[in-house]
This record gives sequence, C-alpha cells and structure tokens, in this order.
Amino acid sequence: MQTDSLEIRPDIRAGLHALAEKTHRAEADMLNEALSVFLERERRTIARTQSDSYQAHQALIERIKNRRASRDIGDFDIREAIEEGRD
Repeated sequence: MQTDSLEIRPDIRAGLHALAEKTHRAEADMLNEALSVFLERERRTIARTQSDSYQAHQALIERIKNRRASRDIGDFDIREAIEEGRD
C-alpha cells in the first residue's frame, strides 16, 4: 500500500485521534473509510446533477424564478405557472 502525506486541520486531527482511541480503531482505517464514503457521495451527486430529470427540474425552477420576476412587473399568470408545475 502506498503511503501519502495529507495535511489535516488540528481540530479534525484531535477529533480523529479521540474517536480512534474510543473505538480502538486505527486512524488510517477511519480516514480511508471516511474518504471512501465522501467520494461515493460526490460521485452520486455529480451523476444526479448530470441526469435528465435533474436538468428538467432545474429548468422548471428557472422558469418559476423568471415568472416571479415577471410578477414583480405585472406579467405573471398564476394559472399558467400551476399548470406548468404539473408537467
């Protein structure tokens, strides 16, 4: 296994050390597990943001924001916005 150097903030280091002592686990094992969970969560987030349904949802949010802006100048039709939200 390759050994890498990583700078860890002192507050995180202290918390890691305390938890390792309480759980009788190696700090390296805990760091590897935490990084693995973090990377998987980030991969899923990226995949979700690139999906078609997410893009459609974001487009709807933008349309609603634009309608709200239009409402402020008097061009907002609430019935149309409700119908569009049902799509």
